[in-house]
Amino acid sequence: MINTLKRILTDKTFFITLILSILSLCFGQVKSTDIDFKTIMSLSSLLIIIAIYQDLGILKFIANYIVSKCHSTRLVFLVLLLCSFFGSMLFTNDVAILTLIPIFFNISKRIPFPKIFAISLLTIYANLGSSFTPFGNPQNIYIVSFYKLSVIDFLGMSIPFGLISLITLLFSVLFIKNKQ
Repeated sequence: MINTLKRILTDKTFFITLILSILSLCFGQVKSTDIDFKTIMSLSSLLIIIAIYQDLGILKFIANYIVSKCHSTRLVFLVLLLCSFFGSMLFTNDVAILTLIPIFFNISKRIPFPKIFAISLLTIYANLGSSFTPFGNPQNIYIVSFYKLSVIDFLGMSIPFGLISLITLLFSVLFIKNKQ
């Protein structure tokens, strides 16, 4: 608990975000009623569950399993990107990102990856994957509801976009050095 508090107090990103949030609340047009506490509580719960999985060693186990089954760094990265892409189709982009980033960090302790590049691609492909299905992100749920689209109609429109995204995903793996 004390280590966690020390980490929070020394986190520069946290403090910058906190200061900007306070400034926007004080001087901006933002009202406290604009804050969606249900969403904040849902994401907080998700973060707590991920932290529990991390403490229990489940994420480390998954990371070790991925590394043990893949014979090269490029294949490990491909598996992570595919999990991000397809996982976000089923579980939303937030869940995919918040779950895979800790797994990535566990893997990166064993395999040197360019961290910013890898995290950026995991995030990009989670967002692209979530846009493929009607339930992958809230915007799609709204679109399906507002335009009264069936799942088949929505998928019919999103398949070309999804296939292009998948092709770029497969191509982006080539930028990772292929080591055994």
